[in-house]
Amino acid sequence: MIETLPLAPVVVRPLRSFADGDFELKTMSEVAATLGAPSANSDDRLACFDLPGELVLQLAAADGGAERVGAAVVPICGWDPGAGAELAGHPERGAYDGHYDQALETISSTVGRPDHDGVDDGPFPFRWSVWLGRTGLMALQQSHYDDCPDINIWVRPSPAGGFAPTRPFAEWLISAP
Repeated sequence: MIETLPLAPVVVRPLRSFADGDFELKTMSEVAATLGAPSANSDDRLACFDLPGELVLQLAAADGGAERVGAAVVPICGWDPGAGAELAGHPERGAYDGHYDQALETISSTVGRPDHDGVDDGPFPFRWSVWLGRTGLMALQQSHYDDCPDINIWVRPSPAGGFAPTRPFAEWLISAP
């Protein structure tokens, strides 16, 4: 079963602006509060905001003092294909890829085409697109966090070594220093 959430330009623009910002939790939280309400799911290291269309923005702290953001994440699609399901030939694969295409079109028509696109290797290749900013990057990605495929938008500070992703892209995105 695939669960999708609508992605609107009103959400895309501030996410893209984060990739040009200071990655300070205070600054990013102030912007997020103009989009939606702080969520009860927040804690000392994760500031969550309920956005339009039932989206949730998660600002994850990058440091012990929770002053800098290591990643801003907005999940837009979750897919539970069933335990042990073969993903490559799954009947819902087309719908999953279609939702990525819709999100890519929304983002591209709002902030321009991505600077980079890619596809991971393997029997179930995940797609990704990246927009480079002045201090960070914004990525739309298909990934496989938490044992189920999903689609999400990530904004994170620029990696120390520049944009040089390895595969799988999702692992590089979360772990590149």
